[in-house]
Amino acid sequence: MKTEHSGITLRRWRLQCGLKQSEVANRAHVSQQLISLVETGRKAISAQLASELAAATGGELEFNDLWQPKRRQPGCQRCALVKTLIVAAAIDGQIPPEAASHLIQAGGLSHE
Repeated sequence: MKTEHSGITLRRWRLQCGLKQSEVANRAHVSQQLISLVETGRKAISAQLASELAAATGGELEFNDLWQPKRRQPGCQRCALVKTLIVAAAIDGQIPPEAASHLIQAGGLSHE
C-alpha cells in the first residue's frame, strides 16, 4: 500500500535528519498531527501534501517518493479528468513536466 510506504519513507528521512514531527510540519506548513497520521499510514498523502513535503525536505525526498496515484480502469471518465488536471497543472507551472509525465504513466492514464 503506497500510503504506508510513503509514510515510512517520510519517517525514515525525518529520523535520519534528527528532526521532530513538529519541525517537519513547520517546514511543510502543516500540522504535526498530519505528519503523525501520514507516518503511521492513517492518512494518505495527497499530491499537494507530497509537493509540500518534498519542498520541506530540501529536495532530499522527491515528489514521486511520496505520492503516486491509484490506477483506474480504462475508459473511466474520472481518468480523463485527472489526466486533464495533471496536464493543466504542468502547463501552469504548478508541477514539473516530468512529474506530470510520471503521474500519467504511473496512474495508468496514458490510454485516455
